[in-house]
Amino acid sequence: SPGSDTLTFTGSGTTTIYASQGADNISLSNSATETISYGATNTLGDTINGFASGTDKLLFARSAFSGDSNTNGALDAFQFGAGITSSTNASVYFVQNTSDKILYYDADANGSGTGTAVADLDTNIVITDITFVA
Repeated sequence: SPGSDTLTFTGSGTTTIYASQGADNISLSNSATETISYGATNTLGDTINGFASGTDKLLFARSAFSGDSNTNGALDAFQFGAGITSSTNASVYFVQNTSDKILYYDADANGSGTGTAVADLDTNIVITDITFVA
């Protein structure tokens, strides 16, 4: 729902969580496979705890987010490093600051705009943790 929500998931199985407007606090289960789905840029700014890189996914709507130019569902490129908050590459739209583990979406890649925080994660992620849907 719009506003800041606190969501805690327990148990096992597969769950899809649809991000909403506001800075949500999402705690994921260690024994489940969770996908957090972002359908619009106004749903960013969450805190996500318990994200399991390699198991859990961040799913983005291709209609609202760049980064899957070949439309195969996979992120084209990913940049990470200590202290970064925006892209330095024309084909990179998602970057992660490995110091504080915040994932950013940079809508204009290496243009003059800055990155917007997608999520404050409690772990570093890899390129295959980010996927796309039409």
